[in-house]
Formats: sequence, C-alpha cells, structure tokens
Amino acid sequence: MTGIVQKIVVRAEERALVFRRGEVRELLGPGVHWRLDLTGALDVQLVDAAPAAGRAGLQDLLVKSWTPAERERYEVIETRADQIAIVYLNGQREDILGPGRRAVYRKGVAEVTVSLIGINGTPARAAGRLAPRPLRREARDPLAFVV
Repeated sequence: MTGIVQKIVVRAEERALVFRRGEVRELLGPGVHWRLDLTGALDVQLVDAAPAAGRAGLQDLLVKSWTPAERERYEVIETRADQIAIVYLNGQREDILGPGRRAVYRKGVAEVTVSLIGINGTPARAAGRLAPRPLRREARDPLAFVV
C-alpha cells in the first residue's frame, strides 16, 4: 500500500482543523505539519484565527435592535477572541467560525450542535476533547449571516 504524505502549512494568524472521515482529530497551530494519509480520508480546514474586531457593525446593530419576539425566533452563536467553533446541522459539519465571530440561526428546522475549541495554548490532540457539544439549537435561516 502506497502512503500519501500531506504537507499542511499554517500561517501565524491561522489554525488548522484536521478531520478524518468527517470527525475532528487535531487542531494545529502555526507552522509546517506533515500527516500520513493512507486512505485519502484526511480533510484539513484552515481557519482565520485573527479576531473579527470592527467587522460586525451591521450585524451588531441588527441583533441589538431585535424585539423580544425576534429574539425568540433566532439563536446566536458567538466565539471569543481565543475560540473557534465547529457548527454541525443534524450531525453534519456546516460551518467553522473563527475567533470573535457570530452566526445567527433560525429555530425550528434542524438540530444544531457546536464544538468550541480554545486556540490560545498548545493545540489539542485528543479527539474526545474536540467532540461536538449538543446545544439543541436550530437550523440556519437562509437569510441569516455570519460575520
């Protein structure tokens, strides 16, 4: 069996999420990383780790101006400056939010689960620490937005 070696380059302002068969296996920090992928099941997603400071003006205005009835229809997922979030809809990876980001989801369509991962220290390697944490949130509105 011939092995395939994958080179992963992660810049200083990025983090890399390594998925194998759809499950998170590693969070990689800045640098050059090599991974052996014998079965072609490796998927790497680069995430911008720079906080989105100052980019959420319109969304902040909309969310702050919601009436109580609007707050009941939507769920907001936010990450801090030292976190990224992997969002799953009905168990399938839907989105990855970088630090300081927000996603708005509409309630009532699908089950949303979220894995929050800290990025400020040594990258975590244990798959159990990266497993999705169910929040019982609902599916994204087609008109919803991510900043």
